[in-house]
Amino acid sequence: MPYCTGMDAVNNQNYDNFIYDLRTDLMPWIEQNFSVKTGRENTAISGFSMGARESFYIGVKMCDKFGYVGSVCTAPGLAPGMLSTSEMRFSEMPYMVLISGAVFDGVVGNNPENYHNMLSANRVDHIWNPIPGGGHDNNSIQPHFYNLVRNIFKTE
Repeated sequence: MPYCTGMDAVNNQNYDNFIYDLRTDLMPWIEQNFSVKTGRENTAISGFSMGARESFYIGVKMCDKFGYVGSVCTAPGLAPGMLSTSEMRFSEMPYMVLISGAVFDGVVGNNPENYHNMLSANRVDHIWNPIPGGGHDNNSIQPHFYNLVRNIFKTE
């Protein structure tokens, strides 16, 4: 698309299709061209806003590939939408699931907390990180990635 049309089905489909690029092109290319450890115990995914929505979706759909899943200020449309409320779970539980969200996010509202509540209702073990001083900005991104990076790749 030549420009973003906003939170609509056409624009969101472009984000949602990333899972196919990641699975068939990007991950194999990285493994072929860089010295990386493979396996879910060595692979994490996380993102911000629409990237958080996609990261969480990919973490659920490719849980055999990702052992660590993060999501900060997650955009709406993950559930209900891409997943039903009951699908907010993993067929193979990651080592860590971290959802962070600003207490007062003027862009995505309380969507991150809604996702946390869905995971709790589905009895999915996860970390909920509400950020009182955050917004839809670096004030939420920094503490999320600080906590994520400090705790990933520690499966032993």
